[in-house]
Amino acid sequence: MDEHPRRKYQGIAERLSNAGLSPQEDVVRKAILTVFTEAGKSPSVEALAHALGLSLAAVRAVCRTLAAADLIVWQDEHAAIVSAYPFSGSQTAHQVLLGGNTTRYTICAIDALGMPCMLGQEARIRSTCFFHTPTDFVVNQEASDAESGLYRESLLLDNVWTTFCRRIRDLITSMISMA
Repeated sequence: MDEHPRRKYQGIAERLSNAGLSPQEDVVRKAILTVFTEAGKSPSVEALAHALGLSLAAVRAVCRTLAAADLIVWQDEHAAIVSAYPFSGSQTAHQVLLGGNTTRYTICAIDALGMPCMLGQEARIRSTCFFHTPTDFVVNQEASDAESGLYRESLLLDNVWTTFCRRIRDLITSMISMA
C-alpha cells in the first residue's frame, strides 16, 4: 500500500497522543524528524537502524506502526519513508526557507505554517494554493500567539489573506477564533 489510509481528520498532536508509542517507537519517530530537519530528505531504514543500533526488522516494524498511526507515510513494498508530518520527502508547492537559505518542503500549507514554531526559528513560507496563486511571507516565533505573528501581519497586510488559499484562510480564521 503506497499511502496511509484516509480517516476522520485528526491533528498530528491527537494522532501522536492516540498512537500509544513505546519509548523505542518514539525514539525512531524523533530520529526520522531529526533527519528531515537536518538533511531535508527522508532517512533510509538502513541509516536509521545503524544510527539507533536497531535491527532493520525492528525499524521496519516501527515504521509500520508509525504509518498505521498516520504519523508517517510509508511504502512497505520499498521499505521507504515517504514523508513524516510535517515534512515531505519530495518537493511540493509548500516551501519553508529556514535561516534564509535552508529549504524544507511540507505536505500542505498548514504544515508549512507550523514548521517554524516546531523548529523554534523564523522562516519564510513560499506556497502555491489550489488556485495556483503564489504566496510568500515570513512566520516568526510570535506566530503561535493568536494576537501576534501571522495573525497581526494578516490584519495589516490584507494581501496575505487574499492571496492565500480560501480554504486555508478559513481554517486559520477558525483556529484563531478557538484560541
